[in-house]
Amino acid sequence: MTTVVSPAHAWQRIAACTDRTLTIVDDDAQVITYHDLIAQAAARVPALRELGVAQGEPVLLTAHTSTDFLSVYFGLMLYGAVPVPLPPKQALKGAGQFLGRLGPLLKHHHRLVCTPEEHDEVRTDASAGRQIIPFASLAQASDLKAGYAAAQQLHADGTTDWPLPAVDDDAYVQYTSGSTAAPRGVVITYRNLLSNLDATGRSLGFRPGDVMASWLPLHHDMGLICSLAAAVFNGIDAVFTIPRRFLHDPLGFLRMTTQTGATHSFMPNFALEWLTNACNKPRADLHGIDLRELRRLLIGSEPVSADSMRRFTTAFTGLGLGPTALCSGYGLAEATCEVTASALDSGFRTEIFQDTEVVTCGRALDGYEIRIDAPPGEQAGHVKLRGPGISSRAYIDGTKLDVLDEEGFCD
Repeated sequence: MTTVVSPAHAWQRIAACTDRTLTIVDDDAQVITYHDLIAQAAARVPALRELGVAQGEPVLLTAHTSTDFLSVYFGLMLYGAVPVPLPPKQALKGAGQFLGRLGPLLKHHHRLVCTPEEHDEVRTDASAGRQIIPFASLAQASDLKAGYAAAQQLHADGTTDWPLPAVDDDAYVQYTSGSTAAPRGVVITYRNLLSNLDATGRSLGFRPGDVMASWLPLHHDMGLICSLAAAVFNGIDAVFTIPRRFLHDPLGFLRMTTQTGATHSFMPNFALEWLTNACNKPRADLHGIDLRELRRLLIGSEPVSADSMRRFTTAFTGLGLGPTALCSGYGLAEATCEVTASALDSGFRTEIFQDTEVVTCGRALDGYEIRIDAPPGEQAGHVKLRGPGISSRAYIDGTKLDVLDEEGFCD
């Protein structure tokens, strides 16, 4: 049965994690405890108040794999504002792509938090009276002491000096991939978030001492929610590297998982091909890769190829990959993140459908209902979802609208 705790209790549990850490690996490794991350998040609250940010207000911010981004993201949530993560400029390399993605959203938001480089570009070309705020300006050195006091108070009794959000308040907004002219921002409440993360933790079989490893970008729900938030809110360690390091050195990511004892990771199908091709190159450097600790490598986010799954298994079984470690699942932003996953200790399965081998998506998470609306006599049709993590509202061209059908299904 899916459990929904109050947001205050969830933050209290995270603030109590003085021995659980997030490691971010770039040119060097930065390690921060979850308690310290909450303290840094709470240290942003005085600046948010001074800027006049309202509780319940959506605030845009560019999602870098950094403690700056995460402390602002969680700081907004703690304060009761609503973070809206977006791809950073470096993820949108084409000329004008960053402003092209950002422009339609700036029309409907008062504030954007970003890096100094992004700040200069947006302020010059697209701000139109909006408040463009560098990450660093949201915390003064003097605020850190107050942040630690707030984290201690949270740890002690689950309260802060400001009212914490309620379970049906908005937690964040996730803009779906490809949103451009008429952006669709999925509104995720704390009820959606906390119920989905609870069900995700059980579907992944989290145990004390587990470690989530990821290179996924944090503007995408598979990286931010299924990987980072699933670790933080379920109280297991997390180790992240930035996407370009994975693309430049995919086997280096596997060495990182080995060194950190990672037990869980999420990836899209293309990443399996990237890793398999790197492994099969002549004179590939496989030193330091041992995947015996990796219990769940869940593949989703795009069509999953049976051939990709088998090729990866063949390439890495000799490096310790367990027979049931590679598995599959299905998720989407409208459902917070994960909806289905292979059963524990079962690995991935395939079936033949219309003469084509397909990888199955596993079982529905606890509390979720999946309906296939198909024409009479047909096996394929329209997928509809219902459950505690399913968002009921979305921003469409700046207006918050109800998006479920009359039976409460998302389609």
